Amino acid sequence: RFDPTFLTKLLEVSRPKRKAYFTIGHGERNETSTAPGAQKRGVNRLRTLLEERNFNVVPLGIAEGLGQEVPADAALVAVIAPTEELLANEIESLRKFLAGGGRLLVFLEPERPAEQDPPPLQGRTGLVGLLAEYGMIYQSVSHANDRFFGRYTFSRADRSLLVTIRYQDHPAAAELRRAARQFPLLLLGSGAWKKGKVPPGMELREVLKGMPGTWPDWNGNFTFDGGPEQRAEPVLALALSGSGGNRAGQTGDTKNGGPRILAFADADLASDFLLHNRANGMLLADGIGWLAGKGPTGGLPTVEEDVRLLHLKTDDLVWFYLPVFGAPMIVLALGYFLALRPGRRLRGGAR
Repeated sequence: RFDPTFLTKLLEVSRPKRKAYFTIGHGERNETSTAPGAQKRGVNRLRTLLEERNFNVVPLGIAEGLGQEVPADAALVAVIAPTEELLANEIESLRKFLAGGGRLLVFLEPERPAEQDPPPLQGRTGLVGLLAEYGMIYQSVSHANDRFFGRYTFSRADRSLLVTIRYQDHPAAAELRRAARQFPLLLLGSGAWKKGKVPPGMELREVLKGMPGTWPDWNGNFTFDGGPEQRAEPVLALALSGSGGNRAGQTGDTKNGGPRILAFADADLASDFLLHNRANGMLLADGIGWLAGKGPTGGLPTVEEDVRLLHLKTDDLVWFYLPVFGAPMIVLALGYFLALRPGRRLRGGAR
């Protein structure tokens, strides 16, 4: 593992350490859990990915001051699939963070009943409401596809294991877009995004879309039923950028370019279970690079680790004794066969 280890150390000495804050206290994926399946749903690989890119990953909750303000040294803040609403003062801290040029990484998960007719903007609260203020309208319903999907349980439920190569024209997906067919992305039970009204001076762009024929599975039966379930190519990730001010005392890498938000409609995309898939890691690596203002990182080398070869003495016994005993036995067997073959001419002319 020389290459990735060397480049990781090189980044440590060539760039200053930055801080990535993970919110806690609302049932986020980064919190320790003993629930069934929690190990696969965890985000330890995402944490490692950030650390390899010279980030210190730090928890951020009420006890750490999220209720008052986001720390000034935050290069980015990640909110990973909270199952409980953030408090009003926490949302206000994130709102001020973005207004001051902050960077926000969001993963949502459609774990509550879906709304076919989303309420108006003024009726939205919490994190979903904050994102809606920037034109990012979340559809909290799991999507499925009966043509493009991955196999895991070998049942109809696999139709929610979405596979896509629809990378859009955005820096966060630039590397994958160049060789899309070689790097299919995996998502499990993903929601979707719709574009709303974007504040002046900001740009909202699509990063990732689903494959043709994907539909919102309103009743959760993994079967296309028509009606409100219409096949489309849903937007699975959005990126917002724009001009903005800087907070007083800000020391993170968010001083230039204004606020940025990278929002995914599925948290399983970043889970330990699906980050085994190379495309998932590449998308997150380049997305974090864009979000933190460093441009696409291209990822660290992903060469497989060299496995130590163990050569035991007993492994060579067969090869040692084969020429010692095997060759003479072959000669003896051949001679025996020739001596006893029918019609052999005997000495003196007798048969």
